Amino acid sequence: TSCDDENASTVNDVWTENCLCIGEPVTSVIQFQLMDSDVNNPIRNLQNGDVVNVIQDGWNLNVNALTDLPAESIQFDLNEIQNYRTENAAPYAMAGNNGSNFYNWNPTESSYTLTAIAYSENNRKGEVLGSETITFTIVYEEVEDQDISFLLIDSHTDTPIRYLNSIDEIDLAETGSFINIVAETPDTGESVLFSLNDDSNFRTENAAPYALRGDKNGNYYDWTPDEGIYHLKASLFDQNGGNGNLLYQSFMQLNIIDTRGDVEQRDKTISNKIEEKVTMDVYPNPFDYEIKVELEGQVQDGSMIIVMDMVGKVIYAQEVEENQKILTIPLQTIPSGVYFLNYSNKEERIVKKIVKQ
Repeated sequence: TSCDDENASTVNDVWTENCLCIGEPVTSVIQFQLMDSDVNNPIRNLQNGDVVNVIQDGWNLNVNALTDLPAESIQFDLNEIQNYRTENAAPYAMAGNNGSNFYNWNPTESSYTLTAIAYSENNRKGEVLGSETITFTIVYEEVEDQDISFLLIDSHTDTPIRYLNSIDEIDLAETGSFINIVAETPDTGESVLFSLNDDSNFRTENAAPYALRGDKNGNYYDWTPDEGIYHLKASLFDQNGGNGNLLYQSFMQLNIIDTRGDVEQRDKTISNKIEEKVTMDVYPNPFDYEIKVELEGQVQDGSMIIVMDMVGKVIYAQEVEENQKILTIPLQTIPSGVYFLNYSNKEERIVKKIVKQ
């Protein structure tokens, strides 16, 4: 005999031989698919209660409604906005589309309630065939150990500054006005497609170093961003031109600031603005097996010596003790070529180009 287990997630409830009221699970008539609108690919199904981290999934998003109902139109309600959008043909995209090209939805950090209502005729007319409602949350949270790393470059000296976190801040008073960003990728791809804010195809690079603003044989072109928030994505493909299979992608959010204040100073590099407290000499250069670093001045505790290759990969790193003056760096195992030796503390940075014979 029939019964009611008072569970909205089941239907056709009946009594069992063990006197239990059990029903059949309700199958959603409409399912939601989270879309990457940069590359028009699905990310995953969007379930009730999901948390979407923009720093992991991307900020150019959309939601596709999937249904087997004989629907001719679907109405989307988003939070308090009824009829946020009506779609008359599949794919039924919450933020709209042109064929298979999904438009960008850039949500802020908040909770969202999304309802899709299927109608038997175009423009929300005819019979209501079914509906589905989910609630999900958008967050902006830092992600560690991404597949693609981002390296900040001083494009005047063509030298690395530091690796960037997935949520980071760049003060042009510290870096200088002329910078670039390199995407360091696994050794499996052929090209990197950069997306910057709403520009899904900001730049495509077909050879390492994969530079956001481009380069010519390691001579980095200048990126001179204005102050503000930037969303950057690097996507690694297995063919040139950003074509083929998507292998890896990583995202980051940058806050560009300039604490110098004086506009006339903004075209001067930091090396012209800060009087060096430390000087550095390296020898022999070129070298065969090891290189010596001689420091003069106020060497601070916690200073770092880092050796990087031409694409910004860290080859060697060592913390420098306070007032340590001479260091010997063993580099006998690295291949012949050009490298950068970087000394940095809280106030300054010195970079020397070194050559392994």
